[in-house]
Amino acid sequence: MPESPERDARELRLTTALLGVLKIIGGYTDPEFIEATAHAKNLAEKSGNFGQLVLHIVAMWASANTAGDIRASTAFADQALDLASRSRNPASIALAHMAQIGACLLRADLLRAEDYFISGIDLFAESEFQRVPGSVAYTFGTASLNALALGRADTARERIRQSILGSSKKKNPYEETWAKSLAAELHLHLRELGEAAALARQVIKCSDENGFSQFASVGRLILGCALANLGQAAEGVRLIREGLDDSHGPGSVFGIGGALAALASAQALGNSITEALATVEEALQTHAHRPETVRLRGELRLKLDQAALAEADFRDAIALARTMNAKTWELRATVSLARLLTRQGKRDEARTMLDGIYGSFTEGFDTADLKDATALLDELGS
Repeated sequence: MPESPERDARELRLTTALLGVLKIIGGYTDPEFIEATAHAKNLAEKSGNFGQLVLHIVAMWASANTAGDIRASTAFADQALDLASRSRNPASIALAHMAQIGACLLRADLLRAEDYFISGIDLFAESEFQRVPGSVAYTFGTASLNALALGRADTARERIRQSILGSSKKKNPYEETWAKSLAAELHLHLRELGEAAALARQVIKCSDENGFSQFASVGRLILGCALANLGQAAEGVRLIREGLDDSHGPGSVFGIGGALAALASAQALGNSITEALATVEEALQTHAHRPETVRLRGELRLKLDQAALAEADFRDAIALARTMNAKTWELRATVSLARLLTRQGKRDEARTMLDGIYGSFTEGFDTADLKDATALLDELGS
């Protein structure tokens, strides 16, 4: 039977609807979702429907990004931006900017991710863009986590507020759960453990009730990390492992590297230092979380009285954070190094380096990281 534009258009609509179901059930890395996305992209190309084509290329980006495939994520994001720019459709351009933010974060290009968010801020208000499930939650949520890494905690809080608010307006459990999972992650990075645990429990409950497998796993990862730091190391390790085992690719920038680093931290809190070191080495195979993971390795080495190796890790973590402009991770590594130098009697060096990074912050002075830095500077000043 010869092909017809009407039949192709009908098949494209049905395939797009199927994608929405598959995404909820299995997540972006589910083989059925990936296969259906490629089919939908081919149909959109045949029909010349640029809006649908951009949408499905962005879906292919989401699969690659969630899987941690930097090369494919970047390629699909660039392809989406090129097509969207030529179509001049605001919603398509907004989707392409969303993809660029995620691709930049995956390869740890924080400044470029910030540029794409700022330049797309008006486009993200487009109703057609906001109708795409997860668009508001992901865009503002990931931009929030990016702002925190850049050392802008107050900005991060405002963006996650917009993510939650924008998602709640849709009254869509999928969107709201995604936003809450990113909010839980932000609170975890801010070391606001009670808030992180409370939100993670909400994410798990809603995910289990609605079959949102991609968020159930990240909810357990975050809850496990929070509980471990609240003194429940064994339960934390159990939940993190459960989240890793069940992971379909969490809908956040937590990623496998961040999950493994969280597992290592929980293992260390349970005094399984050697096991934690092995987990850290596995986590270091990823890129975006390397500064914090290298710092964690330094802390673990200190517990084994390997001060020279620990100092090298702290200095490496600082250097890595600087290449990423990740001021929050640079501050943490500098605090770790300054504490070690202080114990070694190198108070002046410790004070000078800590004062340098602390003085570059303009917001977020109520966060645990900046409070730690303030207390240590006061100690060194005396």
